[in-house]
Amino acid sequence: MQPFRFFFHYTKGQRKGIVALLLLIIVVQATYFVTTSRNWQSEARQSEEQKEWLALQTQIDTLKARKAKAAYKIYPFNPNYITDYKGYTLGMSNAEIDRLHKFRETKKYVNSAEEFQEVTKVSDSLLEKIAPYFKFPSWVKNKKGKRGAKIYPFNPNYISDYKAKLIGLSKQELARIRKFRKTNKYINSAKDFQEVTKISDSRLKKIEPYFKFPDWVTERQNKTVEIYPFNPNYISDFKAQLIGLSSKELKRIRDFRAKNKYVNSAEEFQEVTKVSDSLLKAISPYFKFPDWVNKKNNAAVIDINKATADQLIAIYGIGPVYSKRILERREQLGAYVSMEQMDDFDFRDYTPNTNEELKKRFTVVGKPRVKTININTASLNELSSFPYFNETIASNIIAKRKVQGRIGNIEELTKINGFPVEKEKIIALYLKF
Repeated sequence: MQPFRFFFHYTKGQRKGIVALLLLIIVVQATYFVTTSRNWQSEARQSEEQKEWLALQTQIDTLKARKAKAAYKIYPFNPNYITDYKGYTLGMSNAEIDRLHKFRETKKYVNSAEEFQEVTKVSDSLLEKIAPYFKFPSWVKNKKGKRGAKIYPFNPNYISDYKAKLIGLSKQELARIRKFRKTNKYINSAKDFQEVTKISDSRLKKIEPYFKFPDWVTERQNKTVEIYPFNPNYISDFKAQLIGLSSKELKRIRDFRAKNKYVNSAEEFQEVTKVSDSLLKAISPYFKFPDWVNKKNNAAVIDINKATADQLIAIYGIGPVYSKRILERREQLGAYVSMEQMDDFDFRDYTPNTNEELKKRFTVVGKPRVKTININTASLNELSSFPYFNETIASNIIAKRKVQGRIGNIEELTKINGFPVEKEKIIALYLKF
C-alpha cells in the first residue's frame, strides 16, 4: 500500500474529488470505445451506402457537364454600352473592355461589327459568336441598309471630312492633301491626286470618275500642245510645265546655270536635274544644242596617250597649266594605262564636270608601252621620281629590300606604311619584281 500512501495525505474531500475525476475519465473512455466499435461494426452497411452514391455519381457528373456547357443566354444589346460584367459574360478580356470604354469616352460610337473589332481588338472567333447579338439604333441600320451614299462630282482640291469618309480617304491621306494645299498649289489631274495622297491604283480608279476640275484645267488636259525644239539651258516656267518638269527639277537646272555652267548633252541634263529615265526619254528628242556642242558631242574619242595640248585645252576646265601637267605625267610614265589616272589632277576640285568630260572625250587605246621600274634594283632617286612614290615610301621600300632580300609582288609593297593602296592595280603595271 506504500505506493498509495500519498493518497491519504489529502483531506477526505480532496480524495473524493480525485476518485470522482478518475471515474469520469473511465466513463468517457468507455463511451468513446463503445461508439468507435459500433462504427466499425457498421462498416459493411456504410460500404453499401457508398456504392449507392457511386452509382449515382455518373448522373451527377453528367448534370454538372450539362450545366458547364449550358451557354449564358445572350440577349440583343448595343455594343456601345457594355458593362464589365457584360463583357466578362461575353468572353471579353479586361483590356478589350477597357479599349471600348476609352473609345466611348471620346464621345464616339461603334456602328458596325467591324468597327467594334477595330476598337476592342477582339479575335475573329469571339466576334463571330457575339456579333449576331449586336443591336444598333434604327438610324444606324438604315444607314447600313443603303447601298451607299450617292457621290456627286467634286473638286479634289476641296475635300471635307464627310466627303473624305464617303470616298474612303483615310485621315492620313486627307492630311496630305490639305498640307499640299497650304503651299498654294493645286491638284490638276488624277495622277497629281495620287502622287499627293499616295492612294492605291484600285482606289483611284473608283473615285477618279467623280473628279471635277475647273474648265480651264479640263481644257488644258484635253488640249494637245505641240513641243518645239528648245535649248535645255533656257527653260521657262511654262516650258517646264509643258514638258513635265517639276519645280525642284527646274530649280536645279537654274541653280546650275547661275554658276555660268551649261548642260551639253541629255546625260548632263539628267545628271543636273535628276529627272527620271522615262521623262528624259520623252523630252530629249526636243533638245536643241548649239552647233558647236553637237560637233563636240559627235567628235571621235581620242587616245589620251596621243592627245595634244590643244585637244586637252578644248575641254572646259583644262587650261594650258593642266594640259601641261597631263602631258608631263604621261612623259614620266611612258603612257597612261587607265583614264582613272586623270583623278590624280586637282582640276576636278574646281570644275567637277571637267574630269567626267575628259573621260568621255579621251580613252586608253590598246595596251600602251609604259616605263617600268625594277623594284628590287632601283635606286632611291629612281623610286622617289616615280609619280606614285615619295621619298618616304622609296626609303621604306629600300629598307624592306635590305631586310628580306627581295620583294616578290605588289602585295608585299602594300604593307609598307604610306603606300597608296587604292592605286595598287595601276602602280603594279609600272613595276618589275
